[in-house]
Formats: sequence, C-alpha cells, structure tokens
Amino acid sequence: MTPSDDLQKEILELIRQSGESGARRPDLRRLLDCRKGSKHQAFKEAFRKLMANGQISRKRGGRYAIAEATGLLAGTISVNVSGGYGFVTLADAAEGAPDLFIPPKYIGDAITGDRVLIRVLDTNERGTSATVERIVERAAESVVGCLDDDGDSFFLRPMQRSMPERMSLAVSEDALQNVKLGDWIQGRLLPPDQSGNGPTAEFVRKVGSGADLRGDLDAVVVEFGLADPYPPAEVQHAATCKPREIEREDCRALTVLTIDPEDAKDFDDGLSIERGPEPGRVTVGVHIADVAAFVAPGSDLDEAARSRTFTAYLPGRTLPMLPRVLAAERCSLLAGQDSAAHSVFLEIDETTGEVLSARRAHTLIHVHERLSFPQVQDLIGDAIGQAAERSQTLATLSALARIAVAMRGRRRQVEQFLRMAVPDVRVQCTEDPPRILGLRRVEPNRSHELVEEFMLAANSAVARELHQRNLPGLYRVHAPPKADGLLEFANWAKFVMGGGLPALHQRDQLNAFLARAASDPLADVIFNSFLRTMSRASYTAGPGEHFGLGKDLYLHFTSPIRRYPDLVVHQQLWALDSGDSPRSLDQVAEIGDFCTAQEIICDNAYYAACDRLKLRHVRTLEERDPGTCHEAVVAKVAGEGLLLFLPQLGLQGFLASSLFRDQQYRRSRDTMALQTGGSGKSYKCGDCMQVQIRRADPVRGELTLQPVQMRITRDGR
Repeated sequence: MTPSDDLQKEILELIRQSGESGARRPDLRRLLDCRKGSKHQAFKEAFRKLMANGQISRKRGGRYAIAEATGLLAGTISVNVSGGYGFVTLADAAEGAPDLFIPPKYIGDAITGDRVLIRVLDTNERGTSATVERIVERAAESVVGCLDDDGDSFFLRPMQRSMPERMSLAVSEDALQNVKLGDWIQGRLLPPDQSGNGPTAEFVRKVGSGADLRGDLDAVVVEFGLADPYPPAEVQHAATCKPREIEREDCRALTVLTIDPEDAKDFDDGLSIERGPEPGRVTVGVHIADVAAFVAPGSDLDEAARSRTFTAYLPGRTLPMLPRVLAAERCSLLAGQDSAAHSVFLEIDETTGEVLSARRAHTLIHVHERLSFPQVQDLIGDAIGQAAERSQTLATLSALARIAVAMRGRRRQVEQFLRMAVPDVRVQCTEDPPRILGLRRVEPNRSHELVEEFMLAANSAVARELHQRNLPGLYRVHAPPKADGLLEFANWAKFVMGGGLPALHQRDQLNAFLARAASDPLADVIFNSFLRTMSRASYTAGPGEHFGLGKDLYLHFTSPIRRYPDLVVHQQLWALDSGDSPRSLDQVAEIGDFCTAQEIICDNAYYAACDRLKLRHVRTLEERDPGTCHEAVVAKVAGEGLLLFLPQLGLQGFLASSLFRDQQYRRSRDTMALQTGGSGKSYKCGDCMQVQIRRADPVRGELTLQPVQMRITRDGR
C-alpha cells in the first residue's frame, strides 16, 4: 500500500466519523496536519482521487460525506449506443454481482467508461434500475472523429464505437478554414452538464485528411495516444551510445538461423542445435538480442522505451519501442554479422522432447542465415531441393524441426495446452506512402510451431530461474475463464455445431471440444467466439497460472526489442550477472500494471486500424464491382438482427431484421434463432448465407449488410 492509499484511508475514516452531516476540507487538513507544503499537496491529490472514485460526495454547505450516506453509489458505466441504455458496475461490487440498469432517459451525458454516481430507482424480479446523478470522472479527456454537418451546425462522428454516433461540436467557422467535411479532427470533451443532450466536444485541431489511409492511421495514433516517432536527437544518441560490458561466451562457431515474417524489420531471436553431452540428447540454443547491454534501467533510452512499452504494428505503419537504429540495426541479430546475444541453452531428450536442463549465458554469436516463415515451411516440406550450398542450413533446420515435433507432443500430453490454430486475415499494406495491396489469410503452420516451441521453452526456463533465485521479474499470468462465461459459450456452441451441450469445465474435455471444432467448417467463428470468453493475460510481479499454455511458471524473455516486459526481465538478469542492484518487487509490480494497461491500448489500436483499412478496401471493391456477394456466417442472433462473420474479409457485419422481405420475425430464446412469420424461415447461429455490402463506414469501423439468399443449413433446411 502506498502513502497515498494510507492518506485516502485516513480521510475516509474521518469523514465516516462525521456521520450524515459530513466534514469540511479545512477541518480534515487540520486534523491530518496537512496544511502546508508537500503534505498539503498530498492531501489535495488523495482528496481528488476519492472524489474521482465516487467514494465521497459534496453536500450543501461545502461539506463532504461518504457517498453511500447520501444515497449515492459509485461505479463505472457502459452505454449501449444503439439502444441508449446503460449498465453500471459498482466500485465495491462482489464478484458475480449483477450490474445496475440505467434506462435511456436517465443516462444524461454519460459515455462508456465514465466514473459515475447513481441513485437506485427501483428493484424488482428483473433487477435493479438507477439514474445517473453525477459524472465524477470522464473516461477520456479528448475524442477523435470525423467532421460532419447537418446543414445547421457542425458535429463530430467519433471513431470509438463506444461513444455516441454523433457528438455536438463547439467550434467557430474561422477555426475550420483548413478543415474539410470528412477530415479527422480532435476534440476536447467539455465538462458534463447533465442536459440529456449527450456529450459535447470542443474543436482542438485537425488530425488528418479523411480521404486517404495516412489520415486514418494518424487518427488511430492520436485517438489511442501512441507515441510519436523518436526525434532526431534521440536517434542520434541511440546510434552513438556505447554498450555495457559483460563477460561473454564465444559461440560464433554455432550455425544460428533467424526465422521471422517476410516483412520483419528487426530480428531479436535465433536458433542453433548441436549434439548434447550424452547420446540421445541435443542442445538447442535460443539466442536473444542482448538489448539490456544498450538500455540500462533508469536511462533516457529506458524511460523512452517504457513510455512506449510495445512496438505498435499497424498495417501501413510501425512505431518501434526502441529507436529504429537500435531495433533494426545495433541490437538486431543480422545475418552475416557478429552479434551480442543473451542465450538459453536447452538440453533436450530427442526422443521424448523433455527439456532436461537449461543454462543461460551472455554470448557472442554469428547468424548464418536469415529465413522467413514461408521459406521454412517449404524447406520442412522438401519443396526446395537440398542444394549443396544450403546443406548446412537444411541440416540445422531439419534437426530443429524434428525436436520441435517431439517437444510439442510432450507438451500436448503433460501440459495439455489449449490447441487452437486461429487464422488471421491481415491487411497487406505498404508504408510510405500507405497503400493497400490486398487481404491475406494467415494460418499457423509447422514453421510457426517450430519457432514457438523453442521460445516457449526458453521463456519457461528463465521463469523457473527467476523464481528459484527469488529475483523480482514480470511473469505472464492468464486466468482460467469464468464458469458462467464457459456455460454461455457452451450453450451457443450447441446450436452452432449441433448435438448436446459440450463439457468444457475440465482441460481434457475442453481440448477434445477444440479438436472437434478445428475440423468444423465454421472453425473461424467458433474459435473467435471462444476467445471472447477468455480473460486477458496480464503481467504480474508474482508467478501464477497461464491457463492457455497449461503452465504454472511463465514469462516473456524472447522479444526485448519490441516488448518492454521482456526488456525488464533482461535488465533484472543483467543486474544479477553483473552484481548490480535489480529493481525491487514493488517497482516491478508497478511496471507490470503499466505494461498490462498499455498492451490493451496497443491491441485496440491495431484492431481499430485493421478494421478501418479493411473497410476502405471493401469500399474500393464495391466501387469496382457493385453488388458483389460475400459468404457470411451467423455468429449471433439479436432481436434487432444478425451479427455476421465474413471469413474472407475477417470482418463482422450487422444485418438488420427489417431488411428481410418477411417483416414478421421474432427471436427465440430456446433455439437462439431469428424466426420469420409468413415464410417460416429461421436464421440461427452457424447458418451460412450470401450477403451484399449495404454500407462500409471506416469512421466508425462498422459494416452493415443486406441479404441475398440463404444456403442449405446443417439440418438440410
């Protein structure tokens, strides 16, 4: 607990003792001896947090009371934009407690994520409803969207779908001299006035053109607060900084291969293999770029990397965590060059795939060859002849592939990792200038599995070492899915795949279900729906279960060029190996919380950029060939229509019930189907249908569809 937390507790206790009459701020400062200097500043910050959290509320006469004493409850609101209603999760709610329903007329100006104070209106068999009394803290200070008008006034169409479809805009004509309708702009959210007319934004600046991809990417960067590229002075510093010295093993005689995507710009891991100390054993070297040699804890470079936290990979734009001169040159394991590495040597039983031992060392390596995943897939499958000049590469690759298969088989039996090969439809896009080349479906294959096995093993070995040495480190923790979420998914899967309710509460049963789903024609829909039931993985200072991998000890070590948590682990190990002082447990815990939050932001920015560029691409296709039909799968049935998944585009779209010819329809809770009246047709999860694009909206990232015709469903209808 921090000093600020202690001070908040003391303030709360004094206010609680004051009862319903409440307490005055000057009296609280006097009682806590916080009237001057740093103590006064600490009091102001603690008091502000208590107000923002909704734990205390201001009464008449300038007195403050515990929020509950005034009949108010504090929580965070989630607003259904299309329906206008919302739900509030109470700040102190017990796990599993239901959220409180906010009817549309009682939402006020609240938007999703706002911290609010609410007052209960009614409680009945359907639940508890409430009204928003006050917004104590906005979820965001600014908003990015496109400029539009309705003939009378300008308004903003926010990028984020969690915000209203349109937002009032306070702006003068003069401020918009260089801004066109449809351009991306940034607005500052004005304080809520509880008028019920929705939030208002004040124009701040133009972000980018609404007519090109560069503007879309600029808008995503600003909306999600991604860092700007490194300024020239910091790049120059990174180009000239000297690496720290440490004793290294000379491993340049090893045949080291790097295996990465075709368009990779940095290379932070390589693999080697050699005979082990005993017959039937091999030693696999997992060689990782020794970034900690260049980035010491607390240095300017370290602070810059921490603020970025991850390399943001957007289609058409890469924002590296480290200056490019480090990421792509000085730290990268480049083919044909000597490189400093931090290596994990794994002794493995080549028959069983068991990792018998592991040791770690700072090394000097020489990368023999750079390979891409498609090349490795071809080489493993003997699609390319074994030319003499490639024999060394092929021999190394063949040995690595054989061991990786054995290791994966052992993990499947012992750890029972969740077996899901989830494909991804990616936007192929040039960067300068950004231009869409098309969409490409990427599915995991043996080349990806080869690299994955050794990276997982190295990460696990380092996690065990940190734990055994009691050295603070960032562990990767993934909690099991909640029982009610699994049950809801199982009920959904019953209708999609047919048959009875699948048993998912035990790992072997869950894997049996996933194996069955993998061979289903609707595997994409099933896996994506299952992933939404899973909790997010997080970074913590203490070890914990990684449910997806079936591991009790796990962390990230193998990508220090693009992930700050990996770099933190490298820095901790460097301190251990060199006799320096490592970060404390509290310091590492704070970094873990920050990295977890930043990872969510980076992921959301990536998906936002992908959706908008895909929708731009869909628009282009429609212009070339209007009325093109697309295959779609019913992923969810709602009263107002169908949520459809388009596998070839990797997009979800919505088809409104009102667009069906038969206007008489209803949603059946028993069959999770949308049933029509006169024709007798029904539309249920898992059905395939042909649709056309009705509207592709890159601003909101939304796709609306219209029906063409139904295909034969699973039961022959």
